[in-house]
Amino acid sequence: MRLLSLLSIFLCSLLISCGNDELTGPNKESAAQLSPPPSLKKRIVLIVDISSSLTVASKNLAAKYAAQVAQNLSDKSHLLIYTTEKNIAAQAIIDEKKFIPLKPMDKANYQAKIWPAIENKIHKTVLQKCNTGEPTSCILDGLKSARTGISGGVQAKETFLLILSDMLEDCHFGRPVKGADFAKMKEKLEKSDLDSFQLVNVIPEGNITICYINQDARAGNAAMINSVEFREFWKQAFKMLGYSDWPQPVTSIDAFLEKID
Repeated sequence: MRLLSLLSIFLCSLLISCGNDELTGPNKESAAQLSPPPSLKKRIVLIVDISSSLTVASKNLAAKYAAQVAQNLSDKSHLLIYTTEKNIAAQAIIDEKKFIPLKPMDKANYQAKIWPAIENKIHKTVLQKCNTGEPTSCILDGLKSARTGISGGVQAKETFLLILSDMLEDCHFGRPVKGADFAKMKEKLEKSDLDSFQLVNVIPEGNITICYINQDARAGNAAMINSVEFREFWKQAFKMLGYSDWPQPVTSIDAFLEKID
């Protein structure tokens, strides 16, 4: 009987040990891999114009605004920044998630050191990209890249888009030098595949802000921006992306910062 009791104890111990191995062994790693990523409240997407048509003042302002957006991000936010390079599948130049730690000491360090360092990096990266520049301004390519990037990313409850540009599209449909050129560009736009990139499926109407970055712009550029043909081109572009109209451009990001805070 004593032998049977000892044998029973041994078998029980063995079973418990095996159970612990299941929790601490390879299965633990699998369980961690299956754990869902932290949920995101907001995703903030920026399209930054890096074309040669922008002045030095405009480039500096674009970098300043990008840093201000980072500074105003709320907890559990995701910041993606794309440019207007000629590439419909470009990677984001900035991909940062903000998750403030719960522990007081960790939280204080994050807010005082870690996130401010990220803000500085964002300002530096955007300014460097703007100064390097591109000979063309492919705003629609930037929107296509953002559409692809958002679709393949972690889901967020809300997504907002800020476009920092003079909106002088200068890429696949021609190089405008006067307002009337946008009428010809619109004809080519209507024959393009832009409507296959339904941006409205990932960014709802009302969550898009266009902020003009055209400080010290040449008189010719200002005239194009104020032309009827320019507005009609962009109305058609946003309709093809799934929207009822194009967002009326503004000259300040203050209202946008209030949305994302």
